[in-house]
Amino acid sequence: MEIGLLLLKLVLVSGLASAFDITQLPFSELKLDDKLLGINEYKSQLDTPPSFISSNWFFLMKKGENDAAKIGNGCPDDSTLCGIITASKDSKSSPDLTKPIQLFSLSTENVVYSSDVQSSIIANWKDVPYGERNINVTLSFGCSDSEENQISLESNSIFIEGDLSFTWKNKAFCRKNDKDNGGSGDDKDSKEDAGLGFFGSMIIFVAVIFAAYIIAQAWFNTSTIGSSSDFFNELTDSFLESAASIPRLIGEVIGKITGRNTSVRGGYSAV
Repeated sequence: MEIGLLLLKLVLVSGLASAFDITQLPFSELKLDDKLLGINEYKSQLDTPPSFISSNWFFLMKKGENDAAKIGNGCPDDSTLCGIITASKDSKSSPDLTKPIQLFSLSTENVVYSSDVQSSIIANWKDVPYGERNINVTLSFGCSDSEENQISLESNSIFIEGDLSFTWKNKAFCRKNDKDNGGSGDDKDSKEDAGLGFFGSMIIFVAVIFAAYIIAQAWFNTSTIGSSSDFFNELTDSFLESAASIPRLIGEVIGKITGRNTSVRGGYSAV
């Protein structure tokens, strides 16, 4: 009796649908909606006469525990990420004439989530047994300006021969607290850089005008004398006088802005 209950429990557990749940962390922090629910697919094909090789990868997303969607397409029922490599006579062969030569499946069990500057979420599976080897699988969810799925696989072969690294970009993978509609924040950084560049240019411009004013004043004061030593002495005096007047000028500007009169005016007072 106990063995029967154990077998029934194993069957029920293996039959449960596994998927990326948009209502759970870390996906609940993204701008995900119902548009990406269900099966999302990536395909690549290779013509290898006399056969035709197709690589089909499926990614399943669900909404809440009551969502019983399954990945299908010949994958195990508990698949979250599944790849099927098939061979056929040509690209138009019917499914009945298509022969699976490789199958790879992962559930959300043992997945570890992280993130970096370029990716909102990174799903990692380490040391996944596949045949005689263990491989690592990475699926990076990235923010973009497009609502169209952009899925890619970094691999030198259409076959499953080593570690797998997927990149999936979509506008829905942007974080909710991002002020911009999409992108990785480069536009915001460029605007900040532009603001700093303008401020720096203004400082340089004011410094050049200030220097030109001092030189012109010194030249004007010594134009009738014609002595280079007097010119440099006058230049030094003009610089010191101008520098000494800067605090007073700043005080007057602050007074204008704040509405306070910082200057002291002399004159007669009525008694």
